Amino acid sequence: MESHAMIGLTSIVAFGVGAQWLAAQLRVPPILLLLAAGVIAGPVSGLVVPDELLGDLTFPFVSLAVGLLLFEGGLSLHLDGFHAAPSTVIRLVTVGVVVTWLIGAAAAAVLFGFSVEMSLLVSSVLVVSGPTVVIPLLRQARPTGPVGQILRWEGIVIDPIGATLAVLVLNVVIGEETGMEAFKSLLLTTSTGIFVGVAAALTLTGAISTFRIPDHLQNPVALLFAVASFTLADQLQGEAGLFATTTLGLVLGNQRVAPASHIALFQEEIGPLLLSTLFIVLGAHVDLGQVANVALPALVFSLVLLLIARPVAVWLATIGSGLTRPQWLYLASIAPRGIVAASVASLFALRLEQAGRDVDQLVPIVFTVIFVTVLVASLGAMPLARRFGVAKPRPNGIVLVGSQSWVLDIARALAEMDVMVLIASAEIDQDYPLPSNVEVFAGRLSSDEFFDRLDECGISQAVVASANPERSAYAVNRLVEALGRQQVFSIPRVEEERASRRGAEHRARGRRAFALHATQSTLHDRLADGAPLEWHDADKVPPDPEHLVLFVIDTAGHISVSPPNDGEPTVGSCYLSL
Repeated sequence: MESHAMIGLTSIVAFGVGAQWLAAQLRVPPILLLLAAGVIAGPVSGLVVPDELLGDLTFPFVSLAVGLLLFEGGLSLHLDGFHAAPSTVIRLVTVGVVVTWLIGAAAAAVLFGFSVEMSLLVSSVLVVSGPTVVIPLLRQARPTGPVGQILRWEGIVIDPIGATLAVLVLNVVIGEETGMEAFKSLLLTTSTGIFVGVAAALTLTGAISTFRIPDHLQNPVALLFAVASFTLADQLQGEAGLFATTTLGLVLGNQRVAPASHIALFQEEIGPLLLSTLFIVLGAHVDLGQVANVALPALVFSLVLLLIARPVAVWLATIGSGLTRPQWLYLASIAPRGIVAASVASLFALRLEQAGRDVDQLVPIVFTVIFVTVLVASLGAMPLARRFGVAKPRPNGIVLVGSQSWVLDIARALAEMDVMVLIASAEIDQDYPLPSNVEVFAGRLSSDEFFDRLDECGISQAVVASANPERSAYAVNRLVEALGRQQVFSIPRVEEERASRRGAEHRARGRRAFALHATQSTLHDRLADGAPLEWHDADKVPPDPEHLVLFVIDTAGHISVSPPNDGEPTVGSCYLSL
């Protein structure tokens, strides 16, 4: 038994993290593969049997994990994004929820033959979208204007609202509350969660700002506050925990009294593990036979939600908003369902079964809708953003950190090929002539403005070449936050730095740029001696072994930093060599 439990727990981690890893390689939303991985780990292979592994802890664990994911989402919500279209966001999570709920209920009654109360219940579960689906889609599609912020805010705020609505409908269905009592519960749940969340955020902020929490414990203590606020709010008023953690994250992420960016990073790191575990556990509950029985009507139900309910909800929510027609169309086309719908459906199935209700179709219907809506959104988010003209161009710029003359020479050479270059340094020689597509950021790398500038300039890769080792290490860490470690390169100051390849010092340097013997000293000396920086067509001029290949532009026009031992540029590409 102990061995079987260990295999099950290992399978949860392996299938969950493995699915996210594969999704990153395929550039598809993780939830798409996580659903399939959960089914494979559970009903297909039998490796994961949640009720045997977790027993009565299954749904308390699921609820708490969802609360922590909403805490992470709240940390990423910035009020300046809300100011872009506040009325639209508010109407989407109020009027839009009601419209989606009623249209979905009508469709459920027709397609599945449910009673009115069961139709309202099924539809209430599916009014939510969720940050676990929407945010990865936004990172891929990169919509311009207010569209991205509207979708981000809606995805995070709608989860606690939708979950609370679903619970209240459930209580009415099983006879625990009347309609008026349910409305009072909604107000009490919302106010309780918000109060607990604000109180927890103020307490945590005060403790951090007065140095009562050591630096190395701030992330764990923030996690403690999120768990405690969820549990306290949930004990005071059922389902208020989701409001509490969302509010805690929102207040903590927008206050200016205590630093919180490192807490957001910590939550982003544990978020994928929580998400993996949730979907494997919930996917393992799916009965494939029941899914097959409802597949066709559930598919039609999904299309009703996507093609009728969503456009109507967006139309009502955006009246007088000033959004352009393409922006409206894009908002109306993005409506995936996520982890909250899956977890609420699984929880409801258990409670309805205990109340003696027939619930065989609830979970397979919800999981089918999740799969269909996520599949449509993942396949359509980027093409539709381009079709409607609301997508930012693919990032294809380079940020150079450093102020030395040879760094500026490289920037000018990149500009010759119309590459967008951002130089991050406050020490640039003002007399040095820079082309129009070379911008300078002279502010602090620790500021949010730096990340905003990276996004505005469409930066995809970074080369850190600061002569100051401490500044260089800090720049690498900041750029890794924005671009990912794979896209951040650095150049050591002198040849001897090659020897130190392990530990924190190696992590702070990022990937090695150019050839192994290329250092800041060799680049400076070569350029000072008059060595030319030249672009070559790889088809006509193969790289000379004596030359340093610095950057390569492929046949699609995408530029990349040349790492050590990368081989020769491919046919059709061009390269910058020294």
